[in-house]
Amino acid sequence: MKPLMPPIGTADNLFIDGDPSQGTDGTIVTATWLNNVQGSTRDVQQELISILTAAGLQPDDDNLQLLTALKALMLSRKNPFADIAADGAAARATALANLQLGEAAKRAVGTGVNQIPDMGSFASGTGTNSVWFKFPNGMIVQAGYVVTSASAAVTVTFPTAFLTSPTSGGVAYSLTPTTAGNIIACATGSTLTVISGVRTFNTSGAQQANGVFWIAVGN
Repeated sequence: MKPLMPPIGTADNLFIDGDPSQGTDGTIVTATWLNNVQGSTRDVQQELISILTAAGLQPDDDNLQLLTALKALMLSRKNPFADIAADGAAARATALANLQLGEAAKRAVGTGVNQIPDMGSFASGTGTNSVWFKFPNGMIVQAGYVVTSASAAVTVTFPTAFLTSPTSGGVAYSLTPTTAGNIIACATGSTLTVISGVRTFNTSGAQQANGVFWIAVGN
């Protein structure tokens, strides 16, 4: 854009009307001044037309064209933040810093390292007197309640099968009798689907029926 055009060459840089009755001459409009006006006007027009052209517009009689062009160039929703992305990694980092986003806002959704799981990565369900929960890292926690027998072993069937075993063929589990006192709960082992041979005994070694809370952890 051209520099600011010079003002009219009068003492106060203003135009005045002539008054023949007072012998006062009006301001003389010179060709130089008019050429300055024309050049400056065309220069401003060309600057504005450049904005329209960048926005894909051709000049017409619409008096909202400049506003439309500025919105298209600076407030576009067709490809938001494309200009920042095009400026490179440093510009993107600065933009994120200016937005004061925490580290979580920069993480991808998923279950991998440095990713944030969404609610679809968590699962849960119920079985007969039992519940289970699956976490994004693949860990499964199951818990429930079973009543043992005074004469035989009972089997706890998990409401959902484990997929892998951290031990030799089975999963980690714990048994807790519900009756206060010296009651012992035990089992013969576990697989990916059951805790087998669950029994309860008193301190005399006699098998008896008793409620047992159980919990199992695996993948």
